[in-house]
Amino acid sequence: MQSYQNLKFGSNLATFAGCELKIQQTSDACRKEIISEAQSYWLEKFENLKKQVFIDEKDQLRNAVGWSDKEKLIKEISPLLKDFSRKLDRLIDDDLAKVLRQLKAISLNEIKSFMNLLNSEPATELLSELITTRYKVEDLLTQKISATAKGETYLPSIADIFHPYIDAWKKRFGDIAWNEVSEFSFDVLQRSEKRVNTMIDDRMLVVNDSFTSAIAFYIYFLETHARYTAETPEQKLAEKAWIDQQRQKLQQLQTQLNLLNS
Repeated sequence: MQSYQNLKFGSNLATFAGCELKIQQTSDACRKEIISEAQSYWLEKFENLKKQVFIDEKDQLRNAVGWSDKEKLIKEISPLLKDFSRKLDRLIDDDLAKVLRQLKAISLNEIKSFMNLLNSEPATELLSELITTRYKVEDLLTQKISATAKGETYLPSIADIFHPYIDAWKKRFGDIAWNEVSEFSFDVLQRSEKRVNTMIDDRMLVVNDSFTSAIAFYIYFLETHARYTAETPEQKLAEKAWIDQQRQKLQQLQTQLNLLNS
C-alpha cells in the first residue's frame, strides 16, 4: 500500500471512529434529556391537576374524591395523558433525528474509493451490505415511534397503556383515592422511561449493525492489502506494523459495539 493510501485510509478510519463515538454520545445524551424533559412536563401538569381536584379550600390534601370532583378528575386526566403521550413520542422522534443527521455525515464515498482499489467480488458484496444496512438505518430513524426495528412488535403508546385505568375509574361507583392517582402518576413516569430506553436501544442496535458492516469492509481492505510490496525489509516491517495497528483499532471499535449490543 502506498504512503498516500495509508494516510488516506488512516484519516478515513479516524473520521469513522470519531463519528461512531459521537453518535453513541449523542444517543446517551438524548436518552437523559428526553427522560428529564418528559418527567418534568408530566409532573408540572399533574401537580396542577392535583391542586384542582385533591386540594380543598383549606389547602389540605383530600384522601379521596367523589361525585363532581371525580368527574372533574376523569375529564382532566384523560386529555392530559394523551397530550403527554404525544409529547413523549415527539421528543423521541426529534432526538433520533439528531442521530440520523450525524450518521449521514459519514460519507460512503471514501469507502467506495477503497472498494475501487480492490475491485473484487467480496469487496463488492461487503460494500453492498454496508449500503443496504445504511439505508435501512436511515429509513428506520425517520419512522414514527410505533414498532421495533424488526417491525414485528407494535409498541402501544403511553395513552394506550393507561387508557384502561381511566375507563375503570369512569365505571366505578365509589370514590377515587389519592393514593391510586398518585400511584397512577408514578406508573406513567416509569413506563415512559421504559419506552424511551426501549426505542433508543432498538434504534441504536440497527445503527451499530451499520458500523459493524463498515468495520467488516475495512478489515477486508486491510487483509487484501497485506501484501508487503515495499522494497526493503525495514519498509515491509513498517507496512506490516501499520496494518496491524489499523486492524487493532477496528477490533477495539467492534468490541465496543458488541458491549453496547449486549
